[in-house]
Formats: sequence, C-alpha cells, structure tokens
Amino acid sequence: MVGLIVNGATLEDVLRSFPDLSRAQVYECLAYYEDHRTEIDALVADQMAGPSA
Repeated sequence: MVGLIVNGATLEDVLRSFPDLSRAQVYECLAYYEDHRTEIDALVADQMAGPSA
C-alpha cells in the first residue's frame, strides 16, 4: 500500500485498490510507515534484491 503512495497514487486510489480498508486504516498505515521508514525501506530493499546466492 505504501508503495502505491510512494509511486504517486492518491489516497482515493489506495482505497479503490484495497476496498476492505477504511480511510482511517490507510492513514494509520502511513503513520506507521513514517515512524519506521528506515527499517521498512531496508526490508523492502532486501526483498527487491532477491535471494542471496
């Protein structure tokens, strides 16, 4: 979900993509990301790099 926002999606786009989430839940997710950005960005980078050989 955060990836959508980072890539330019609006809050409305996110709500359409995740219809089971409320507006408040999306904001909570974004707030959590802001509080843990370095840690989450590192995890995403590791996942994008793929398995270690």
